[in-house]
Amino acid sequence: MPIIQYTAQLDFTDNGTFETGWRIKQGDYGESEIILRVVNNGVDMYDADITPEIVFRRADGSSVISTMTPNDGTYKYTFVGNELAVPGPTLVDVKYTDSESRISTASCRFTVIEDAIGYDPTGAHTYDNP
Repeated sequence: MPIIQYTAQLDFTDNGTFETGWRIKQGDYGESEIILRVVNNGVDMYDADITPEIVFRRADGSSVISTMTPNDGTYKYTFVGNELAVPGPTLVDVKYTDSESRISTASCRFTVIEDAIGYDPTGAHTYDNP
């Protein structure tokens, strides 16, 4: 099965949370990935030496914390398990530390859709509670 890509642009000058409109099925880890273009006031912030931190705040209030990887002008994250374990709205925060040690954060939101056939958490990875 081909990888499903969800793409967005996050701008650090946006004080709110960007609503992506994504609807990702519970348990689609390993089959779906996020591709983000990171900008600051419209200016591309990509740096191949930077690995932004990504935090998923699930509908149950727990958080999954990981890093994104540079990907030819964008940053990529492949779902590995627990980010999609809980149906409902999921907030994503991307923390970006540039070469001058400035930290910026941008946010977006998507919805995890319940797997009506039956979700099997086998293979889901660990996560951190806030």
